[in-house]
Amino acid sequence: MGLKGLNNTELVRLSDTLAALERDTIFEMGLRSISGGFATATVASFDNRKVNVSLRYGVQTDCENNIYTETVEIDRKKELGM
Repeated sequence: MGLKGLNNTELVRLSDTLAALERDTIFEMGLRSISGGFATATVASFDNRKVNVSLRYGVQTDCENNIYTETVEIDRKKELGM
């Protein structure tokens, strides 16, 4: 998905926010020390008020395939400084 409509400041802050969301999810879900544990945050859509993020996390190995998906809403004005 193209992110036209977000200014440079928002893009930098969004990148930092997504990285922090992934890191925090790995830690909070106890995936840090599990082989195959992961968390991936990607922009699903956005408008003038919010950015919708698809957060996928879980454990994926040759023996296990537990994947969960959540939608997280980020307020552009509050979180990204629009």
